[in-house]
Amino acid sequence: MARKIIEVDIARGQSLVLTEACLPLLKGQQPIALRPVADDSRGRKTDNDRWLRTEREERLWQALRRWRRQVADEHNVPAYAVCSDRTLRELVEQKPDNSAGLARVYGLGELKLARYGSAILQILSEHNMQGE
Repeated sequence: MARKIIEVDIARGQSLVLTEACLPLLKGQQPIALRPVADDSRGRKTDNDRWLRTEREERLWQALRRWRRQVADEHNVPAYAVCSDRTLRELVEQKPDNSAGLARVYGLGELKLARYGSAILQILSEHNMQGE
């Protein structure tokens, strides 16, 4: 059974107090493993957004996300049902310029290519022209 290394001292306004059991930890005689704290930074860039290398990629990523949201709203489905983040990321990274290129992107099967292929190619084309 693990020994308590910290206790709450109610008499001192519920402050935390180190116990004798923490001495070996403080002296470096015993290791301690801590769990990483989950990052709940809403509104900030997530790990998924950190892969973007250029402003041009960021603009394309945002354009594809806006398109996905619009299509999802029109069909009353969640955005991931239209295309996953992984699919959008591969579109940004690969920048396919034809249907054969789109077919190599994760998550774009025959059905999604038939439904969304021309719209996706249009967005990619518009953003390719803006970067030139």
